[in-house]
Order: sequence, then C-alpha cells, then structure tokens
Amino acid sequence: MFGLKKAITSLRDAIFKLENTELEGFETRYFVEAKEQAHYLIDDIDFDLAQLESKLNLIFNLQNNRLNQVMKTLTIFSVIFIPLTFLAGIYGMNFDNLPGSKSENGFYIFLVVTVLISLLSIYMINRKNWFK
Repeated sequence: MFGLKKAITSLRDAIFKLENTELEGFETRYFVEAKEQAHYLIDDIDFDLAQLESKLNLIFNLQNNRLNQVMKTLTIFSVIFIPLTFLAGIYGMNFDNLPGSKSENGFYIFLVVTVLISLLSIYMINRKNWFK
C-alpha cells in the first residue's frame, strides 16, 4: 500500500508538471482530471491504511485479552496452590520438632488445615469475582 501510494504520488507530481508545460498543440486540460483521480486514489489509499491499522490494533487487543485471561487463570491456581506447596515443603522435612508430628491425629489436622486454606483462598477469589 505504501509503495502504491508513493507511485501514485509520483504520477500526480508528473501530471502536475505536464499540466504546467506550454507546448504548441499540446492540450493540458485533460491532465486536470488525471491529477484529481490521482488525488482521489491517494485519499482512498490513506483511508485503507487507516482501516488496516485499526484492524491490526483490534487483533492485538484481542490477543492481549486472551493473554490476560490465561494469566488470570494461572494466578488463581497460584493463589490456591502456593500456600499448600509451602506447607507441604515444611512438613515434608525430616525434623522432630514440627508441631503435630508426634500426635496421632497430626496428619489429619494437617489435611484439615490445608483444606481450610484452599477453601479460604477459593472464597476470597469468589468474593473478588475473579472467576467471572
């Protein structure tokens, strides 16, 4: 499109020069119409370029919107699973002094705490309307 615009601009300039020449038996009145047509073509190309730029911006905005949706999904999973991974990492260490490791119900208490943390995270996500 830019190459076509450049060629038509050069053609319009050449027609303008031909229009201003004065030769015997050389009619210049037809060049006015050709110059106007070249000007209309340049305007049409400018309009088409503006439309093309607008459509490209729309495509980029749609891609950004999809990327934002993916990032939102990944953030939701991170909010839920990072605290659980942290707790599992701590309780997965081989230490004797961990709270609840010596009691009979320590494992079940740990499971209840992780489920509560997950439910609390999901509740907060719902409260902030992240799922929509």
